[in-house]
Amino acid sequence: MRIEAVVKQATLVVVPARPSPHDLRAIGNTVDIILEQEKPFIFVLTQAKPNTRLTVKGATSLSAHGPVAQVIVHDRVDYAASMIDGHTVQETDPKGRSAEEITALWAFLQDHLAKSTKARKEDQAA
Repeated sequence: MRIEAVVKQATLVVVPARPSPHDLRAIGNTVDIILEQEKPFIFVLTQAKPNTRLTVKGATSLSAHGPVAQVIVHDRVDYAASMIDGHTVQETDPKGRSAEEITALWAFLQDHLAKSTKARKEDQAA
């Protein structure tokens, strides 16, 4: 299935982005497709190194093109380790930092989706 067809069906497009120059440059085409479809979207920084300027610069760069999730998914070994057995980090270490990130990201996205849906309904009623 082409990305255009997927975006057309989406209520909210979540765009994962690694904070590296090459990855950030590659996102432009995806954003163009999302804007053409007039869909709400949000960037999520993933595989970020904790406490680095590259992560801060990545968030700043992305924010010039659209909203960026407040939650950052960091590059941690437990993400890959949990997938070996087909589990999530919430299952393998529910009290770990990675599980906290994913739980916080999910809550953030649910809130963002609810606000986006409410705004769309208000626009349609007007």
